[in-house]
Amino acid sequence: MSLKQFKALLVDECICFLTAVMYLTRLPIPFSNLVSVNFKQVTLEKSGKYFSLVGILVGFLVGIFFLAATNFFSKELSIGLSIVFSLLLTGSFHEDGLADFADAFGGSWNSKERLLEIMKDSRIGTYGTVALISILGLKFLTLLSIPTTLHLSTVIAAHAYSRFLCTTFLFTNDYVRENDKSFYKPMLRKRMSVAEFAVSVVFGLLPFLLFIDKPIYLLIIPLLWIIRELVGNFFISKIGGYTGDCAGAVQQITEVGFYLLVIIFQSWI
Repeated sequence: MSLKQFKALLVDECICFLTAVMYLTRLPIPFSNLVSVNFKQVTLEKSGKYFSLVGILVGFLVGIFFLAATNFFSKELSIGLSIVFSLLLTGSFHEDGLADFADAFGGSWNSKERLLEIMKDSRIGTYGTVALISILGLKFLTLLSIPTTLHLSTVIAAHAYSRFLCTTFLFTNDYVRENDKSFYKPMLRKRMSVAEFAVSVVFGLLPFLLFIDKPIYLLIIPLLWIIRELVGNFFISKIGGYTGDCAGAVQQITEVGFYLLVIIFQSWI
């Protein structure tokens, strides 16, 4: 590979990463003109491999926000503010998916068409409201139980690994909205290549190096994967694949699951 080709590849990958940041967060994007000028549909299709890396970025910013807030407020208030900050940072992207998922599957609908119709409805129902209250409450209580010294590394790893797990559906499952005309449809419908999946794996597991002195925390990897498999099989049994809302629900469930497992393992050390 020539130097010119390497530079072109590097620019393409940077644009893919920035596209992932634009998709998952509300962060202002540097070099936005470069991204818009060089943007191609294939860029969007390949951006999924960087969702785990975006998770590292989001987790880092949320964790730093919490630590900064503790200089002025109590731990309880700092955690509450950091959760609000994370919602603003991501535009409640995955929380919205969880709410739609809960509304659709909460009523135990047996019709695939009805489930997909409810998930597409922008209005929130009882199940969605309960799901949001429950997940936000659990985030607050679990983060409150995690030692402050462990908070930053835990939040970074949780955001990265949970986003990796929801991204795996791009590699293993079929997107079921055949008539979806949304802008992001091609990314969801296109299966990840092995190389793209490998990149996602690297960034999804990289934050576990923060627990290098606590090898028991590596058990989180297979335990949350089991949850991902169980939920994924449930999706297949009900709708034959997954939707973006399903992936968002997995991210939220496994993020909280990560915090719960950290608390359990912390009590064993």
